[in-house]
This record gives sequence, C-alpha cells and structure tokens, in this order.
Amino acid sequence: IFKKAQQSLKSNEKNNQNQKSQEVKQEIIPVVILDETNNRLKILHSLLESTHGKQQEIAVVGISNWALDPAKMNRAIYLSRPRPSTEDLKQTAIEIFKGIQKDVNELPVIVEDLLDKISVSFYEFSKFQNEQAKIDQNLEWRSDFHGLRDFYNLIKSIAINLSKNKNQISNYAILKAAQRNFSGNSVSYEKLASILMEKLGLEKK
Repeated sequence: IFKKAQQSLKSNEKNNQNQKSQEVKQEIIPVVILDETNNRLKILHSLLESTHGKQQEIAVVGISNWALDPAKMNRAIYLSRPRPSTEDLKQTAIEIFKGIQKDVNELPVIVEDLLDKISVSFYEFSKFQNEQAKIDQNLEWRSDFHGLRDFYNLIKSIAINLSKNKNQISNYAILKAAQRNFSGNSVSYEKLASILMEKLGLEKK
C-alpha cells in the first residue's frame, strides 16, 4: 500500500512538472489511472480535492472491485457498474479472444461453446461467493473477493493457450488456468473447479 502511495505521489509530481514545462499554454490536464483503488490508500484524498480554492491540476481515474468509502466517493464522480449477465460475460470473453487472435473474425463453434461454459461457470461461482459471504461465520468467503478482473485474466490465459495450440486445449490446462486466477483462499478454487467440471462434463475425483 505504501509503495502504491509513493508511486501515486511521484506520478502526480511528474505530471505537474510536465504541465509547467509546456512552452505553449494549452488546457492540458494530466490523468493518473489507478488499476486498483484501495480504501486504505489515503493519499488519494489529497489528489482528488482542490486546495486553497485552486482547481486541481491532475485528474485521477480509479478502478476497483471493492466498494469505496464515503471519503473518496464525496471527492469524485462515482460510477457503479451492475453485475454482468451470463450473456455479457460471454460477449466479453469473445472480444478478449478476438483481441488475442486478431486474425479471427468468427469463432469456431468449439471455442464459442467453451467460452460460454466458462462464462456460466464464473457467473454461478460469483453468485455463490456473494451468497456465502453473507452467512459465513468463519470468514472463508468474502463478497467479490474474486471479481471480473480474475475472470478476464482466466479468459486471457485460455485464449493464449488456444492460439498456441490451433484452438485445442486440454481440460487440465483449463483447470490449471482457473487455479492460477482463483486460488486466493482455501475454498474459492475448489468451488469454481467443481462448477467447471460439471459444465465440461468431467467426473469429479
């Protein structure tokens, strides 16, 4: 967290220096993009608000899987996205696949079917995760502990594997990619693997 705060400050200072060094006066507003806006990153407060009535010289765009505290929300425009449907997830997975295999205009049926099964699996896993978080007394489950970023990285891993193997991938490779992206606690991967195996028609050992 401290390292991230230092990086934010350095980025802010660099942008301010670049802005002041412009010989031609232009309306330029530097933008810092934070890939994960953590609630404990208090340094954001000073970056998001004006000081002494002076307009802030830097814009900040933050992305987070977690709900932000009121102190940050009151200093910014807050945009909350609704949970994606299975169709939303599938279309996103298809676009990620096309982005990696740029020469593909139309997906093979077998690939589209695989992406559909993975999308449905994540949707069911996400729903189960959030329901369990409400009733879990041992704190093994936390709401949104695994979010869309993990799903996107899972799809990327599988798409890269498919591109290297002429759109062929083993069930082992799929589960290995899932383990890599959903092993943040002791129960999450086991649950996702269970759902994936059911969708892929695999027998549980």
